Amino acid sequence: MSKATKLVRYPVQFYKDSNYKKQYLVLLLPIVLATVYLFFFSVEKYRSSAIYLVRDNGAKPKVGFDLGLFGVSASSQKQDSGILEAYLRSFDTLEALDKAFGLKDIYHSGQTDLLDRLTPFSSDNDFLSLYRKNLSVSHDDLSGLATLSFMDSNPGRAREVVSFLLKEGESFLNGLNRANAEKRIAFLKVQLESNKEKLDQAMGALEAFQNSHHVVDPKADMEVQHAIIANLEGMLVEKRGQRNQLRNFMKDDAIEVVRLNHEMTEIESSLKTARSRLSGGDKERLNDLMFQFEKLKSQVDFATKVYKETLVQYEVGKMEALQEAKLLEVITTPTLPDEYVWPDKPKSLGTLIFLLLLFYKIGQLTLAVVMDHRD
Repeated sequence: MSKATKLVRYPVQFYKDSNYKKQYLVLLLPIVLATVYLFFFSVEKYRSSAIYLVRDNGAKPKVGFDLGLFGVSASSQKQDSGILEAYLRSFDTLEALDKAFGLKDIYHSGQTDLLDRLTPFSSDNDFLSLYRKNLSVSHDDLSGLATLSFMDSNPGRAREVVSFLLKEGESFLNGLNRANAEKRIAFLKVQLESNKEKLDQAMGALEAFQNSHHVVDPKADMEVQHAIIANLEGMLVEKRGQRNQLRNFMKDDAIEVVRLNHEMTEIESSLKTARSRLSGGDKERLNDLMFQFEKLKSQVDFATKVYKETLVQYEVGKMEALQEAKLLEVITTPTLPDEYVWPDKPKSLGTLIFLLLLFYKIGQLTLAVVMDHRD
């Protein structure tokens, strides 16, 4: 029987009869060390989980295939949940956790598994990586729900960390909404103050015009002037009629005719003055004043309309800023785990044994082929 055949068919006897007894140690030593480590030295981790939902405050129910159970767009929920997850996985959140629980000291101590434990030379990135390794955030795109989980060697602390993260997430969303609302309201307030200033300027210009020309409303004055002209023209027609009647039996130098001529001259002079005041060569003729007044008044009316619309937008913006706030609703409270989830000792040990046996068998067949060629 060749050595190769004996190696394949009777490996135990082959190694007893050969000088390869130390090869057993290569196979058994890792198994023994892994068993001792897993069952006596590894630090078990417990996972606490909670389910939450990020939604818009006051969001109206909608109908659609892309909408979640709570009436909010799935894409909007995914975006909000993504922002919240990024914050929960950030170093800012880790710093808050470290202040509350002394997480860095825990990760340096025996409460953390030896393979994960931080060393005095570990950096902040190592600290953040280990934190993220214990943190898990998963999303359900259909319902918009998210599951937050955290693993720790202490089950009570794991639940407290999840509760803390939910509060931090809610505080972050409130702060983010408050900052966005303040920016939006501040912008509307600037627009409101600017339009108020323009309205004040337009009203000031109109008031200055009225004071400088000693007129309240040229249009009303024009109506008065039209009435005066019409009255004077009527009086002039009446006086002419009277004069024509007197001329039928009186001479032109008669006292009554002269008096009527004098009155008609006065009326014509007054009529000329009134017409000049209205649209003649007068520097302050009413038609020019009316055009200037109407221009200034239209500017005041426009500024008033813009200011009112801005004021409405400002008030509506404040209401919408409150209604569009994001809310973090806890669907299920953080659980208190009663059994560890890591490490999976039987699975880890079984995987190690399988891999060692596999590599052993590959090495055994390779060695058998080499011996067979030598024989």
